Amino acid sequence: MRNLRQTYMQIAAQNVQLTETLHKITNKLTEANISILAIKGPVLASQAFGSISLRIFSDLDLVVPQKKLLQAVDLLTENGFSIECPGPKIDRKLYLNTQQEWTLVDASRKIVLDIKSPVISHTISPSSLTKKLFSVSSSVTNSEIRNIPAPNAEIMLLIVCMHGVHEKWAKLSQVMDVCGLVQSNVIHWESLLRTAKKWGQTRSLLMGLALSSELVGIELPKEIRQMINRESLIKVLVQSTITELLSPDHNFALGPKEKWRLERQTRDSLPDRIAAGFRQITTLSPKDIECIHLPKLLFSLYPIVRIVRLFTNVNQTPSYH
Repeated sequence: MRNLRQTYMQIAAQNVQLTETLHKITNKLTEANISILAIKGPVLASQAFGSISLRIFSDLDLVVPQKKLLQAVDLLTENGFSIECPGPKIDRKLYLNTQQEWTLVDASRKIVLDIKSPVISHTISPSSLTKKLFSVSSSVTNSEIRNIPAPNAEIMLLIVCMHGVHEKWAKLSQVMDVCGLVQSNVIHWESLLRTAKKWGQTRSLLMGLALSSELVGIELPKEIRQMINRESLIKVLVQSTITELLSPDHNFALGPKEKWRLERQTRDSLPDRIAAGFRQITTLSPKDIECIHLPKLLFSLYPIVRIVRLFTNVNQTPSYH
């Protein structure tokens, strides 16, 4: 019990520090007229479990519109953060166009900050989704979360399910986030399903809810259960995920190929699956940019470099940050 208590206090102290940092970052960026949304992290902890101390989070995740992202990065580097990804040899504007996340670090306080323009990842959510996210979000306020721009609990539930798919539901804690959000909030299911359909993320949502029902036993509305039962693919994916999660040989660090397959399988339509696959194949990673240094006039040829690299190195696992 002493060890558990000590671990809890360490987590709580870290979470308080990260939350206060998030407040400062929010104020700085807002003053500079940069829109920002916090996802997961302390907001999710508060929404799902009632306290920022009851969920482990080791970094802060922010969504910033692409046109403002470089400005946000510059402002944060002026205030104690350094850029860890992309590396110093990578052209920043080129990397910006890949829509991948930027990792900033405050080494003195051991704080990691992930900034991105897509909602979760460029592979699972096109850039158009970011505008939709900002249009349905507002400030979240309680005694611990004071005026932090973030999605409400329903939209956060959808985002958590999207993140679960992106990470191939590698951790049981991701399922518990879904459970916490459902059990601690009044979910307007019709509204949530409409949003999921507009975003093309209905299957992602249903998979997260089905996992929560199968693994933890949360009660789902009849309509949701019927939708899950009609989706034979979701039922297969849920059972294979549960088998993997409960396996003594479970691998938490799955490669991109496994994740990409699930991302495509959970898209709501064939055009969505094709578009997701196209983004997976053609979007540059830092490794692609470092592989061959093209002059700026030839930057448009980088996707060809990536495709050639992927298909000529079949035994090489693609590197995505």
